[in-house]
This record gives sequence, structure tokens and C-alpha cells, in this order.
Amino acid sequence: MGRGDSLPYPPDESKSSGGIRGKKLSSGENAGASGAARVVGEAILSSIRLSLWLPVAFGAGIAMYFALPVELPLVVGVVAVAGTALLALTARSTVAGPLLVLCSGAAAGFLAGQLRTHQVDAPILEKRLGPVTVEGRVIRWEEEQQGFGRLILGALTVERLGKEHTPARVRLIVRTGGDKPWPGDRVRLRAILEPPPTPSFPGDFDFARKLYFERIGALGFAISPVQRISGDAGAGAAAKIESLRALI
Repeated sequence: MGRGDSLPYPPDESKSSGGIRGKKLSSGENAGASGAARVVGEAILSSIRLSLWLPVAFGAGIAMYFALPVELPLVVGVVAVAGTALLALTARSTVAGPLLVLCSGAAAGFLAGQLRTHQVDAPILEKRLGPVTVEGRVIRWEEEQQGFGRLILGALTVERLGKEHTPARVRLIVRTGGDKPWPGDRVRLRAILEPPPTPSFPGDFDFARKLYFERIGALGFAISPVQRISGDAGAGAAAKIESLRALI
């Protein structure tokens, strides 16, 4: 190139693969990619943390339900779950969104407690009754020491009790004389029945609540030997499984 030849000014950097603009563009793309990866990573970590807290919120909702002094309508739990879930889906705030998700989990726990209570709801004996004839299907038989056993009966017919007032199950203490009951058997006996005991003092173990969720609405003791009426031909799968359990 001679002296008279002029150089292009400014230099055409776009033609050079190692030019300044190429370097700036490459570094900008890298920064954008790393920023996007960081955002995605933080979102994943946030979701993991939130999922770890959801069981805690669910359990808190169950505890909240059992702490209530009165029973609320089932619709309260349904509305709480639907409302908090809808708000969580529409929330735009990064703070309010996760909080609403946790509130929805707590509402789901509250609703689960309500559903379980409605599922096991059954009549409970209100006052001492007996001696009366009790007929039912054996759900469980546990033979204990000193000649006694514990018998749980379902599908009951109780003398002097209408069907709408008859508990779903009763638990009786019986002497081991007479026919040996097996799960699924239909039996008859004479017994004295009593309501489940209430706590003796505030904060004491609520035995009646435990029995309620086992659908046991009365306790008592037999005053006659157990009479076996029929076998387990009409028993359900649960009774047959319990019968196998008793054989082991």
C-alpha cells in the first residue's frame, strides 16, 4: 500500500471475528444466559423449600380443626380451600404467592379433619343401658388373661334402642366361657352398656374422642356367655382379614 492510499476510518470492526463489538456481544449473551439460569435455579429452590413446608401447613390445619370448641359446617373448609387456592394462583407478588400456597395447605388440612369426622360420624350412647340383649357381627376379639376377653361388635341390634340411636360399634368385656367368637361371626349376648368416658379433668386424655374415630359409641360388659348365631359367610373383607390376623 502506497503513501497516497488512505486507510478506512473508522476501522470496520464487524469484519473481524475478534473485533471489539463481537467481544461485547458475546459477553452480553453470556451474562443474559447466566442471569436466566440464576432465575430458574432460584425458582426451583424456592419451590423445593415451599414443598417442604406444605406438610407442616397441612398438619397445622388439622391441629386447628381439632382445637375448635365447636363443629363448623363442612362448607367452611371447602370455601377456605377453594378461596386460598384461587388467590395463590392469581397472586403476582413473590411474597404473597408462597404465603397463600401455605394457607391453602393449612385449609386442606382443616378440610381433611372435617371429612374424616363426617366419615366416622355415628350415634353415641347417651346413658347407661341394660341389661339388654346385644346382637352383632364380631369385628375383633382379643383374649386377655384371667379368663376375660375384649370383644368389638358391629352391625348391631340392641334391645330397647332404635336403629337411629344404635351405635355403629360397641366394645365389651366378656368372660371366655361359651362359644369362642371369631371375626365375622354373628353373635348374641346379654350386656350392660355405658357411654364412652369423658376426660376427668381439663387437659386429660380424651378417650371418648379416640373411640369416636374408631366408631365405638358404647362400652360395656357381658353378663352372659357369647352365643354364636352364624359364621362369617356374610362378613366383609375386613372381617376376613381380621380373622386371619387372629389365627396368626
